Formats: sequence, C-alpha cells, structure tokens
Amino acid sequence: MKEKLNVLAYDIGGSHARVGIIDREQLSISSQQSRALDSSGTCESILDVLFSLGTNAVAHAKRSGSMLDAIAIAVPGPFDYAAGVSLLQHKYPSLYGRNLRPDFARLFDLPEERIIFLNDAEAFLLGECHAGAAKLLNRCIGITLGTGIGSAFSIAGTIVKAGNGVPLDGEIYCLPWKGQTIEDSVSSRAIQGRYEQISGRTFSVRSICSAAANDPSAAQVMHDFGTVLGEVLREICLPFQPEGIILGGSISKSGHLFLPSAKRAMGDSQDLLRLARLFDDAPLIGAAVRSRQCLSQIAVEANASDYTEGGSA
Repeated sequence: MKEKLNVLAYDIGGSHARVGIIDREQLSISSQQSRALDSSGTCESILDVLFSLGTNAVAHAKRSGSMLDAIAIAVPGPFDYAAGVSLLQHKYPSLYGRNLRPDFARLFDLPEERIIFLNDAEAFLLGECHAGAAKLLNRCIGITLGTGIGSAFSIAGTIVKAGNGVPLDGEIYCLPWKGQTIEDSVSSRAIQGRYEQISGRTFSVRSICSAAANDPSAAQVMHDFGTVLGEVLREICLPFQPEGIILGGSISKSGHLFLPSAKRAMGDSQDLLRLARLFDDAPLIGAAVRSRQCLSQIAVEANASDYTEGGSA
C-alpha cells in the first residue's frame, strides 16, 4: 500500500498555535491540535510547545500509515521567510534573530529545504484559493482581521507581491489612511479605542461583539468599523481588479455585525466581499499548498541540474 505524503502544518498566532496533518494531494486535515503560547516566554518554552504539538500530531498520523514529507509554518511578520529567521520583537522577542529552520529539521529528521515558512495572511489566502471561498477565482485578495490587518494578493492560486494594484510586498497595514495608517483604523485596537471613546468602558473585541445585540454602543462601533473597512478596501484593493476579497481572521467570525456596512461602503463593488469558508483551517491548508509549490520547484530545479550535468558529461 502506497504511503500518503503529508505535511505538518503550523499556524502560529499571537497567543496560540495550531497544527494539523495535511494530505499533500487531497488537502484534507487530520490530527488537529491547538495550545496557548506565551509570546513573552523564553525561546526554549516556546519551542517546547511547538515541538510537542508537532510530535503528537505526527505520531497520530504515523499510526494511520502516513509519512511526513514536509513542515510548513505560517507565522506573522516581520519574519525572514526565506531564511527561516524571526524578526518579531513586539511578540516572541526571545525568538528574534533565531534561525528556526535547523531546529525543526533536527527534531523531525527532515532536510532543511523541506522546512518552509510563510506569512500567515498568505497562508490564509492560499487555503481559501485552493479549497475554500476563492477556489473558483483567478484574481483575489485575502484580508485577515485580528490584532492587526493582514493582506495577500493572488493570481491563479499563487501569491503575488508586485504588479499593477499590488502594494509593496502585498501589505496594506502600513499604508497611510487619513493621517494614520490603515492598521490604526482597522484593527482590534481601533475597535477597542472607539468603544471606550463612546461608552467610557474598556472591553475586549470579543466582548464588544458579544454585547452588540443588546448594547447600542457596541453595535455602533462594529457598524462604523465596517464602514471604514469598506472604504479602505474600495480605495486600496480595487486597483488590483480582484474577482473577490475574502475576509478571515478572528474578527471576521462576527461578520454579521460589520459586513453590511462594509458592503455599503464598497458601493457597486460590494459583491466582491465575502467571508472565508475555511476560517481557522485556511492557514493550515494554505501552508500545505505552499509546501507543495516549493517542493515542486525543488524537484524541477533538481531535474534541470541533472540534465545539465548529464549533457555536459
């Protein structure tokens, strides 16, 4: 019986990490697990949690006859994804400057080229493009709404970081917006700040969303958030001429509170806006997609090298 080739996929957030075993061909998920992460912890404590999650998932997969083929890790920036070096300082400062690729390669007994890092917003969009809400779209944009605002642009299921309508590296969070940056206006802190301004109370975004049904201030804040989001997306994203703009991240799970006002602000382009289909699964599946793309490229380069050496011989 032929062994299944699986990817161990990680989605590392600001306060938690999730893992899953992804079938590289079918993009189905098994052995999902999640654990809290202390972003201010020591390097050793953070890696212990990540390695424990991974080894448990791999052990479960092996019992069903699967073989680990690669590891793909979705993590927020700033991060040198090609080198595998964390540049994060506001969170996980103990990992700053550390090359994580050898750590994962050594623990899971894999070649370093099979340890792949990618941006979490890109992982989200790849997941939705290949198995979710953007599966039938050629040009699309992924927007993750959480602590900050993440973004990614894709054409034909591949991330693009330059070209017409694509901001530098596909990132919109740092772009200017009404005297601030977009992230100052579209983020968790923007929602919390606006709610405190209106009500005089300090609530988490989750509490604000939960209270919106009975709290007019909370409902107004989320309505206003949607309006600003729609205005931002109309101005920043439409030049790319997307066929869809997919909203993910923790705040998007309360889309009913802000999506109507966001669509109104989008005007004639409101039908482009849609919520994610995979939500938390999207970054895991997207990480596996990226690993598949990278491994295919490695195979192509290896074949080209063999052909060149053989021809010169």
